[in-house]
Amino acid sequence: MDGLRRDHFPRERNLLPAHLTLFHRLSSAQTARLSDLAVPGDPVPIHSLLLLGFGVAVRIGSTRFEQLQVAARDVMRGEFSRQDSQTWRPHFTIQNKVTPDAAQRLHGDHRARTQASRSILIRLCGAEDDNKRPQLGVWWS
Repeated sequence: MDGLRRDHFPRERNLLPAHLTLFHRLSSAQTARLSDLAVPGDPVPIHSLLLLGFGVAVRIGSTRFEQLQVAARDVMRGEFSRQDSQTWRPHFTIQNKVTPDAAQRLHGDHRARTQASRSILIRLCGAEDDNKRPQLGVWWS
């Protein structure tokens, strides 16, 4: 995942390794409630490539991680950002902020390769965004 992200994500915007974002903007109080959350340890299957319009993502298919995201939302309570209130589509973004033509080319080039079923191991960790706001994500390892 990191290699794909390094190869296709604009260098000046590629500030994080490949990751699966569970939430984009959380309060410190919300993240403090997560200490007892059980994180799945099983490999997660890669589902498909997802065309984002101005980029491409690798979609994962994991009921257990979808359940983790719902459980985290329930434990944290409180208000969530507009972005975090939308339906969660678990994915690793490997390209973003490019032209639609560039995204379509990458999507077409890599779609056949992604059809071969693979799995990845991921782990839960916290991070901060550029404005020092806590975020919760899953990093592939």
